[in-house]
Amino acid sequence: MHVPNTSFLPFGFAPLPSAALSSLTLANPVPPTQGSSNADQHNFGAHSAQGVQELPQENTQKASKRPNKMRANKHSTTPRNLCAKEWVEQYHGTVEDFAAYFKALSMQELERYKALSKSLGTARSEQAN
Repeated sequence: MHVPNTSFLPFGFAPLPSAALSSLTLANPVPPTQGSSNADQHNFGAHSAQGVQELPQENTQKASKRPNKMRANKHSTTPRNLCAKEWVEQYHGTVEDFAAYFKALSMQELERYKALSKSLGTARSEQAN
């Protein structure tokens, strides 16, 4: 008597006896068409219109994301973040909106934020001492 290898089966599962396998029948088998190849006879991946209900296809595209709301860091003293703190109080826009605003800043405004950042940085280092 041949004993099948069951080492690949998960715990608690046993193979079906060969007698049970021979009594299984397929519901609505699809007959092979004439002149079909061996692969066609098995109907790999094919569905018959006879009693087979097609499942709705899953949407493979991710739902469009909401734009990310701009948030400034409470503790950061970089020129960009200092500008963001002021901008968020007025506009409450998205990250993309702020990026466009910051990129369009004049050199004078950017220098103002750089000087403020530098003064806050030196004030912090003096507090640490």
